[in-house]
Amino acid sequence: MTVRIPKDVFLGISGWMAFNMIWLQYFQTVLDEHMERWCDKHDIDTFEQLARRFGPLPSEVHKLISAAGIDHVEHWFDTEIDAPDLASVFETKARH
Repeated sequence: MTVRIPKDVFLGISGWMAFNMIWLQYFQTVLDEHMERWCDKHDIDTFEQLARRFGPLPSEVHKLISAAGIDHVEHWFDTEIDAPDLASVFETKARH
């Protein structure tokens, strides 16, 4: 048995799906841009905070923070408050 969908219904469904696809693509783009700006700001703030506390940061620290997930960065940021030196900030994560 074949069910025939009237052309106007088919066009209506197609239009609705195309509209939603455009909306989803736009939403994804906006979300990606927002997250990129937030992550960039968060990394800069983390670098600045660590440099203020411990002096110039080695390039390895920049690479480590830039490549890390947000949970690692937040943990290191919290650990930095009580850490006696820069190495202690990152050693704590290994034991976490």
